[in-house]
Amino acid sequence: MHWAQLMLSALPHHCNQIIIDQATKHQIHYFDLSESEIIRDYAWQQSHNAQNLYMPQCGIAPGLINIITYDLLKKMDNPTDINIRVGALPQQPNPQSQLKYAHTWSLDGVIEEYARPASTITHGKSEQRPALGDYEQICIMDQNYEAFNTSGGIGSLIHNLPKSIQSCNYKTLRYPGHHHAMTLLLQELNLQEKPEVLIQILEENLPTTQNDHVICQVTIHEKSPTTTTTLSWSKAYHPIKK
Repeated sequence: MHWAQLMLSALPHHCNQIIIDQATKHQIHYFDLSESEIIRDYAWQQSHNAQNLYMPQCGIAPGLINIITYDLLKKMDNPTDINIRVGALPQQPNPQSQLKYAHTWSLDGVIEEYARPASTITHGKSEQRPALGDYEQICIMDQNYEAFNTSGGIGSLIHNLPKSIQSCNYKTLRYPGHHHAMTLLLQELNLQEKPEVLIQILEENLPTTQNDHVICQVTIHEKSPTTTTTLSWSKAYHPIKK
């Protein structure tokens, strides 16, 4: 059987360990779009002494957002704070829905990032913060959103920052109301311990849409005792219409 030179996985994260094993067996390069830290760590383990390349987390967040952040960091001498906000959302939320959401990508990935702790830097030290925690309201490009901690989106960025960084965090963007509904399902009803049940509920009841978009924002501060310099980048990505 003839194998290609590389594999690119766009499957749900729980499928990727098997794909990594096949890449290892046949010594071909591996890429994926997953945000899963478990898969990232497994790929890292397999990469030791390997001739082929393992590159997980090549999507938007992590992936594109890391590239944008590194580019902004190069424009500052001693950056101190990084705030990253990303959300894949329907362009128009259903006003009758409390979730204010739609099935736009892997629900397995959504639930994993809502249930696992988020990697952050706080006061110059690495820290794990609770998923759905550190809630805030934010306005980006004249649209109101809510933002909260989720796992995986920051990727390897957290381990490759200038020593001057005192805080770095990644939060997911959603329309107002979504956070309250998901907190009820995951924490009060304890469905974070039964992710397969929650995924089935969402698959059966969430609307699907191709009219989605991805909102990204990176803000970097350089603070001194007398001044604060800020660089910010924001963009909305819409589907390509042919």
